[in-house]
Amino acid sequence: MAASKKKELRLSEFEALMVGAIGGTIETSIQMPLITWKICVQEGRAYPTVLREWYRGVLINAGSLSPITAVQCYANQLLQTILLSMGTDHDKLSELQQIACSASAGAVSAFIYGPVDLMVIQQQKYVASLSSTFDIIRSKYGALRVYRGLLSCMVRESIYTMGYLGVAPVIQGRLLSMQSSSGDWFRQNPITTSIASAIMGGSFAAVLTHPVDTAKTCMQSDLEGAKYPNATWTAKHLYQTGGLPLLFKGVIPRTLRLCGACFVLTNVRTSLLTLKRWRLGINDGEDGMDSMT
Repeated sequence: MAASKKKELRLSEFEALMVGAIGGTIETSIQMPLITWKICVQEGRAYPTVLREWYRGVLINAGSLSPITAVQCYANQLLQTILLSMGTDHDKLSELQQIACSASAGAVSAFIYGPVDLMVIQQQKYVASLSSTFDIIRSKYGALRVYRGLLSCMVRESIYTMGYLGVAPVIQGRLLSMQSSSGDWFRQNPITTSIASAIMGGSFAAVLTHPVDTAKTCMQSDLEGAKYPNATWTAKHLYQTGGLPLLFKGVIPRTLRLCGACFVLTNVRTSLLTLKRWRLGINDGEDGMDSMT
């Protein structure tokens, strides 16, 4: 019996989790100097003078970002599966549904990412080991102080995850589905298409979230709350003090890092889909085009 339309090949929730775990580890390990660069610029801290200092905090960052990105990818896939199970007429989500699922997944991940960000900032500030840094925070402020800046982190992660699991995939899908000579070119050059969509998705996420990220970073560097009491006050203070240039301080390294993250995660996922097609004996074109979700 012929089907009226092809059913898209989708990753399972576990496979999506693996994409996040592998992709998160790779992109964080490679791009740790960009993270250090951003933190130094935002805090006005001197740049490291030796290579190993640029990678200080890489173990906690990579070790924690891997499960965080895995949670984002898993939650996104789970939410999409739930939405698909509720519908009867479609076997593919709309672009708006893809973006909504990715934003929701990002908000959930902030409960893990917020404390991780704070620990990285404080570890570099104290130039101490992970355990020593946590002991200092716990003894001075209590263990729950690691959740300082949680709400701003939720906003940041919602938009960031929307960028790499929502906006970038939608852009890539549109480029690949264009019925023109340009579409043919994009289909013949998948790496270039992936780079283009990663740049657009990463830049979207970086520019929209950078003021929030700057305020969050300042808050998490000031655990006493004496200089930066909350994110709203901090953002207003930074704008009144130095205008947009101060509020967007560190936007260049962060934009580069988010574009790189979009590219790495997109290609890890594409590779896993290719492996799944091979394992199931499906040739290219036999399944519907899967969105990057």
